[in-house]
Amino acid sequence: MNQKNIYHNIKGKYFAALDLGTNSCRMLVVRTTETAFEVQDSFSKSVGLGSNLESTGYLSKSAIIKAMRALKVCKKKFDQYPIESWKLVATEACRRAKNGRNFLKRVQSEIGLRLEIIEPEEEAKYAVIGCAPLMKKKFDNVLVVDIGGGSTELVWLKFRTSCQDDRLHQLLNLKFKKSIPHSLAKNIPKKSNVGSGQAEVIDWLSIPLGVSTLSQKYFDIEEDGVKFALMVCDFEDHLSSFLPYNSDFYLSRNLNVQVIGTSGTITTIGAVHLGLKKYDRDQVDGLELKAEQVEEVIKNLFKMGSSGRKKNPAIGDSRCDLIIPGLAIIQAILSSWPGKQMCIADRGLRDGILHTLIRKNAVKFNKNKYK
Repeated sequence: MNQKNIYHNIKGKYFAALDLGTNSCRMLVVRTTETAFEVQDSFSKSVGLGSNLESTGYLSKSAIIKAMRALKVCKKKFDQYPIESWKLVATEACRRAKNGRNFLKRVQSEIGLRLEIIEPEEEAKYAVIGCAPLMKKKFDNVLVVDIGGGSTELVWLKFRTSCQDDRLHQLLNLKFKKSIPHSLAKNIPKKSNVGSGQAEVIDWLSIPLGVSTLSQKYFDIEEDGVKFALMVCDFEDHLSSFLPYNSDFYLSRNLNVQVIGTSGTITTIGAVHLGLKKYDRDQVDGLELKAEQVEEVIKNLFKMGSSGRKKNPAIGDSRCDLIIPGLAIIQAILSSWPGKQMCIADRGLRDGILHTLIRKNAVKFNKNKYK
């Protein structure tokens, strides 16, 4: 079943996705068209669910109150549409918090929303699927970097460049597992054994460091430069278990690899580079920046200082404390795979969930149709 037929068979249906993360609560309601889906409603609110989680191990009362308020808004929005199927997920903050599951039971009892805590592997898979429309066929290797509040997911994919199948279609069928053991890291073949029409995961890694966890970990260091350097080193230390980080082949400057980044920090870099006075998703999503351009933005953001960053319309008060940790993660990635461009994605987890839901419902529709 090709992607066009997937949407055609369930045209006009409503689907929804919600992501309760370490920093934000975000939701999307979409309606399927002939070939894709159109956003009907959306919501995004900073709730700081992971505030002080690093030091206490618990979701704080104030963070829970903020999250509950945001989820009530989402519930009201959901009730306005005849939603065919939805998936509501919670990620790193609820995974790690000792009271995370009790909090979600309260959400279900008081608001009527049943959120599921997903594992890092599933979170990474949805992020990859969500970014699929930005993956260009000229690249046979793709590195997806999803920077969250509590964790960062890295996924290295291998495609056949000769395959003309839609990459989203390939990824919806992706078996998410390590395809090459770490013991073979130094002997990775230059020609992959990927089958025709298939994609494979060379390796994936969930690092328990995101913009919120890094911010909390180094909160007592005031000097931006020192804080940034420590964060870069900390993140790079965690890359040692990522197979492509240990292979000369995957570290090569000549490797045909597309780097796709998805996060608030990465879209902020795009907005700052473009000098946007007001954020415009159409201009940022899919924007490609050379490594030197990204590094230039990082330098300029440092020159602004804290007060300057707060005044910048692309950052503001809400992201000011989180921008340095995000920049440190990006710097660590670009240092590990030098000379590469970065494609900025204003899409990810929720988009991946929606593509998966639509695919699942389309298959179900076809089975019922031809019974």
